[in-house]
Amino acid sequence: MTGLADMAGGTLGTPGYAPFMAAAGLVSVTRTTALLPFFIGAGLMFAMALINPITNFIATLPPPIACAALLGTLSQMFALGIKDYAKLPMSNRDIFVFGISVIVGVGIFTFPTEPFASLPSLLQLILGNGMMVGLLLAVLLEHVLLRERKERKIMEQGEGLKNQS
Repeated sequence: MTGLADMAGGTLGTPGYAPFMAAAGLVSVTRTTALLPFFIGAGLMFAMALINPITNFIATLPPPIACAALLGTLSQMFALGIKDYAKLPMSNRDIFVFGISVIVGVGIFTFPTEPFASLPSLLQLILGNGMMVGLLLAVLLEHVLLRERKERKIMEQGEGLKNQS
């Protein structure tokens, strides 16, 4: 199905289909799991995209308005993630990595874009995106800076085996 959507998108000069993970948040907010409301919503979105004045109006909305429209579903997505994390045994290290990554990622969204203006465009895209910065920080903390001792011992044992052969 996604292959057909990608081909149709390419021939029409639009991005292809991408699953929207906020749908889980939307289900949580509306408590509706039936498919009909989602099909109706998708149909309305498709119809609105074909009506130029509506598309132009939506394109002129300021980013804070668009973000506010997503606040309910994104907050539910965040809550679903927290519920999953709550099921796991977490050490102080794990809580720190999670917390600092979320705080820095959210903070990037409120950071002005001017300091990034002199950077190459790829770095501007990465460093200006709070989700990317939070994700990269989490990976850096988890696997490089604050690697667990158990993992270090396993790696040291693996390096010792490599040196013996």
